[in-house]
Amino acid sequence: MDSEVNVLTAERIADAPLPTDSTLRRRRNPFVQLWRFARINLRMMRIIRAH
Repeated sequence: MDSEVNVLTAERIADAPLPTDSTLRRRRNPFVQLWRFARINLRMMRIIRAH
């Protein structure tokens, strides 16, 4: 049973779409990461203040 589950999981992973080159470049860009970090933190602060 366990090996059947592992095979099914491996097939699903193999069928998953791969990110494009531009997506990978954005994910690795430190400026984009800094912007996303700041944006999510500001959003969390706004939600916390509302409560």
